[in-house]
Amino acid sequence: MATLLIIRRGRGSLAKLAEELGLTRGAVAKWDRVPAERVVEVERITGIPREQLRPDLYRQPLDAIHIAETQPARAA
Repeated sequence: MATLLIIRRGRGSLAKLAEELGLTRGAVAKWDRVPAERVVEVERITGIPREQLRPDLYRQPLDAIHIAETQPARAA
C-alpha cells in the first residue's frame, strides 16, 4: 500500500502531520515513502507502526507474523 494512503487512513490529514513535523503539506505530499530519518517521528505522531510505514527497513515482529499465520481466514 502506498505510504500516503497508509498515513491518510491512519491519521486522516497530511496537513496536520506536516504541521506536527514542521514541514509544509506539499513537502509531505511529495513523499513516495516516509524518509528513513522521519519514520520514528511519523510513527509517534500517527500511531502507524514503522513496519507498515517502511516494511523495507523494518520487519514485522515475529509474534505478529505467527498470529497472522495461525488464525483462520475470515469469510468476506
